[in-house]
Amino acid sequence: MAEDRELEGGPGAMAHIPPDALRLAGFGVFRYAFDGTVLYMDRTVFELLELEGTYPNPEAVVGLNVAELVQHIMPLGTIRNRMRAERVVRDLAYPFRTLRGTPKWAAHSSYLVRDPATGQEVIQAIVQDITERKRIEETLQRSEERFRRLVENAGDIIYQMDADARFVYANPVAIRTLGYSLDEILGRHYSEFVHPAMREEARYFVRSEYAAGRRRVYHEFPVIAKDCATVWLGQNLEILEENGAICGYQAVCRDITRQKAAEAALRSSEEKYRELVENANSIILRRDPSGVITFFNEYAQRFFGYSESEILGKNIVGTIMAETDSNGRDLAAMARDIGLNPEQYASNENENVRRDGERVWVAWTNKAIRDASGKIVEILCIGNDVTAIKRADQERRTIEAHMRQAQKLESLGTLAGGLAHDFNNLLVGVLGYAEMALLELPPHLPARECLLQIERSAKRAAELTHQLLAYAGRGRLSMASIDLGKLVEEMIPLIAVSIPKTITVTYDVHASIPVIQGDATQLRQLVLNLVINAADAIEDDAGNIRIQTGVRECDAAFLLRAHSDTTLEAGRYVFLRVTDSGHGMDAETLERIFDPFFTTRFIGRGLGLAAALGIVRGHHGGICVESRLGEGAAFEAIFPILHAEGTDASIDGEGLEGWKARGTVLVVDDEAPVREVVQAFLERAGLRVLLACDGREGLEVFKLHAEEIDVVVLDISMPHMDGDVLFGLIREIRPGIPVVFSSGYSERFDAALRDSGGYVSFIQKPYRANVLLSEVRHALEQGLRTRDYGLGTRD
Repeated sequence: MAEDRELEGGPGAMAHIPPDALRLAGFGVFRYAFDGTVLYMDRTVFELLELEGTYPNPEAVVGLNVAELVQHIMPLGTIRNRMRAERVVRDLAYPFRTLRGTPKWAAHSSYLVRDPATGQEVIQAIVQDITERKRIEETLQRSEERFRRLVENAGDIIYQMDADARFVYANPVAIRTLGYSLDEILGRHYSEFVHPAMREEARYFVRSEYAAGRRRVYHEFPVIAKDCATVWLGQNLEILEENGAICGYQAVCRDITRQKAAEAALRSSEEKYRELVENANSIILRRDPSGVITFFNEYAQRFFGYSESEILGKNIVGTIMAETDSNGRDLAAMARDIGLNPEQYASNENENVRRDGERVWVAWTNKAIRDASGKIVEILCIGNDVTAIKRADQERRTIEAHMRQAQKLESLGTLAGGLAHDFNNLLVGVLGYAEMALLELPPHLPARECLLQIERSAKRAAELTHQLLAYAGRGRLSMASIDLGKLVEEMIPLIAVSIPKTITVTYDVHASIPVIQGDATQLRQLVLNLVINAADAIEDDAGNIRIQTGVRECDAAFLLRAHSDTTLEAGRYVFLRVTDSGHGMDAETLERIFDPFFTTRFIGRGLGLAAALGIVRGHHGGICVESRLGEGAAFEAIFPILHAEGTDASIDGEGLEGWKARGTVLVVDDEAPVREVVQAFLERAGLRVLLACDGREGLEVFKLHAEEIDVVVLDISMPHMDGDVLFGLIREIRPGIPVVFSSGYSERFDAALRDSGGYVSFIQKPYRANVLLSEVRHALEQGLRTRDYGLGTRD
């Protein structure tokens, strides 16, 4: 307790601290003489020096020299000298080793006291073990050194700023990048280095981020280097906070100048690419493998009628592509296959659809866009509108098909016309001789019935030649103004008995439609042929036939499909449409339906549709056919509307019984039976007849009897000189002389002959005697107006 009292009375800084409190705080008390003799040591110091295994307790070391208890690193003489000079040593830290060799650090404060036993001044120290603290400090120092080397050698700019945003540290990279020395950086506000155009924005950005509660932010901004170059930095900034207020900043920055330049170049390139893509006169789109559209350029938007917002994210199927095209091709399956195998569709054409429903054709090139692993991520599709080309090609093929059909029909027509011509010449003789024989034979003779049968057969043969001429489009038409709807209505009873009762016929006949110019007999034949053809298509099944008439606008596309031998102009036409519910026709059948005697039934039975086409062509119209297998067929004949009404008067030959005449008739025909029959009829009527077998002979005969001849009966087609040539020559000799043309077909009897002046008429072979005499009588009557021949009187 004496030591305690002395301790309490000592002059040291900690003299008045109770010993127990010192021990609890980790401090020990140690007293020794200037020569190093230990005078007192408490247990804290005893344990610090690791003396437990060597000495039993602290009292055991009293009287020993300090040098025996510890391996001093700092010499004790240094401490004693300081004590003599300063009398107090405070917070002295020094390393030492215990007798066991353990390195330790101790800190003590020493002061002088008087030893109670000797009265001499001695040194008393308050000692603390700071070994752990020193270890931590050394570790921290080494860590700080490593951090310093890391910061100093880092490839990025690292700096620190105080709460006022002034630099307190900048690493060497900052110095190298900006070109300023460290002294030129430290203490300056960061905004002094930011590009003037971005200073306010940089300040606002940091303040707004801090206000939003963010303490770590990234932003990019330009700074001005010492050489005035602009350097772009990408900065990760940490805002340091203490007690709710900013206390500083630290940041890591990377020089991104090259990156910014590359980005600018990329933006420029992308802008040029986008400008090129957007201004291209081609459809450019991108789609994923499933068909979803991811890009749609402006031309594509204009072409298809969709805005970008309306089309992006939508599938091509259902927007710009239908499930199937007009020919039934599965476009949806093709779109899926393109997503899987784009290389197979590197170049292809297919039908597309615009927003308004219009079908268009586009030629596409497709290129796969793949990721690093080779997987298809998108497909670039570039398309060009080839609709006009496709339509022109289709029109070309259609025109070529029509030309081939027309050439075929023309060839067949020429053949049919030639046959009809020759056959009609023969029939003139057959009918003429039969008729003359009937006139000469008494009624009761059995041979008379044979002649009547010959006459009936010849008439049926004449009807067949009329069909041949109708097919050839060269039949003689008795033109008049025809109401097609009314004509069909009048035929309803005839149609009813011409088809099986299992077939239902419906009529959609418009009243008061514009009239056409036509031959009523041939138009009736046309209607009947189309109806019978429809009934044949239904065969023995129950079915329906619909007959329509009306007016329709025909555009160029519709007229292009029409079978015709003339160029039809777009406009309004009267139509006759016959639709059936039959079995329909395939493409191969459609190619041949207008061939003579062609049929899909067991055997061909007639001219049928071939004659129907000929009648339509003879009326300067056209006929269209629509059919598919299993879907029936529709035949639509169109006729030009008659704007200036006019008719050709037909001559029926009535009122000639017992007619007698005077005058001379020149008959020019290359067929001897025709000449003989005509001569017999005319002479029987009291006329003088001159004969010629061809054009040359006819000219010679006319020259010899020019003033005697009253009428010329002239065949059109003859060897050596045709009738129309001879007509011109005799009109030069006798202008206005009446001429009656006759022929097996009327192909070459045109308006030029009719309008040449004087009386000109035409009779179709084969003709009956009364028809011939009627035409000759009219010719003689017309001739009287310019010359007084005199007519005979009726008997």
